[in-house]
Amino acid sequence: MAQMNRKVKAKKEKPASDFSSGSCKAPLSDFNLFVNNRSHLDFLLDESTRTKVLQQAKDGETNKKIENFFDISRTLARQSIA
Repeated sequence: MAQMNRKVKAKKEKPASDFSSGSCKAPLSDFNLFVNNRSHLDFLLDESTRTKVLQQAKDGETNKKIENFFDISRTLARQSIA
């Protein structure tokens, strides 16, 4: 058991500088562009899809505001302030 602990302790992690090179960042940026729907050509050309996605984003923001309002009102109700 002691030998296993020594091996684990001796194993060093890669320094952060290994991942900061351009060759490591390029595939990540390509993947990010692929995952981001707004950069797809089909998305840019199809107006109905574009409007649906924009409406979903607006709805999500509105839902977050409503959730925050309910959280605040619930907290105030617990404290008997409101």
